[in-house]
Amino acid sequence: RTEDDDLVSLLPEAMWMLKNGERRNRVLTKAHIRSILALRFGVTFPRNDRNTKRDVLMAKLEEQIASHPEKLESGQRAL
Repeated sequence: RTEDDDLVSLLPEAMWMLKNGERRNRVLTKAHIRSILALRFGVTFPRNDRNTKRDVLMAKLEEQIASHPEKLESGQRAL
């Protein structure tokens, strides 16, 4: 099982949480945020970078949502 497989498997749950306003740290995890960033917006962070803080990932996600809301709603994976 690859990291990409993990991101794909997390995406439905992550999207549900985001759309329902669930943003608590222990619920919407770094892995959930990474899955949305990678699969909806095409934004990735180095695979071995486990030190990226959740707040940094969340800020990037908020920035992408503000800039490209259609990508979040489209339901299509980023290329």
